Amino acid sequence: MADNITAIIEIKSIEPKQYPENTDYVLKDQVGRIFHVYKFKKGTQEESLAYKQMQTMELRVALSKDIPVKVEVWYAEVPNKHGGTTRYIASFKEAGDNDLTPVQPQGSQTGESSNLGHSGASGGPSNDAFGRRLALHGFVNGMLANGATVETITRDLPALLKLEDEIEKVLNPSSFRQQVSKLAPKVVMPDEDLPSIQINDDVQAITEDVPF
Repeated sequence: MADNITAIIEIKSIEPKQYPENTDYVLKDQVGRIFHVYKFKKGTQEESLAYKQMQTMELRVALSKDIPVKVEVWYAEVPNKHGGTTRYIASFKEAGDNDLTPVQPQGSQTGESSNLGHSGASGGPSNDAFGRRLALHGFVNGMLANGATVETITRDLPALLKLEDEIEKVLNPSSFRQQVSKLAPKVVMPDEDLPSIQINDDVQAITEDVPF
């Protein structure tokens, strides 16, 4: 069930993505969150309300002239197939002199934007712990989407932890590990398979759906 939310945001960019039967306008706000506006309503050639409002309010024109774009949006947050959340805008409204809606830190962004608000540099133990939880949530959500039971996930949790550790070593190696990889690469990347996790392939994965 999608959560319907109203917020006042400042749009920083609007980038169109062309698909065979539709165009997805990808918006980013003042804190890097991603929103989507589709040109046509799902399964039709009828222009969506949000797209028509975006055109009437000339939001892209204002951005091209470096004019601040502050709007009130009504949107839905929908779980996606990556284990995160996707935001779909249903309508726009003039924000007037109202202040931007405060953005609370969230433990899970969209699968498409899970790294928003995080720099490439390490932010210390708290950021490492956050990233670890986020990765594990993604693994677990993927398993659930493919039909794995709680018992199966509990049984495979040690393998998940080991897999996440190996991925982290490759993506964010320490300075010591970088030196070792140059001198003795077999130590960093041993000739052994990562732990495998059994998932029921017969169950169809949950696919992302546009609510409007």
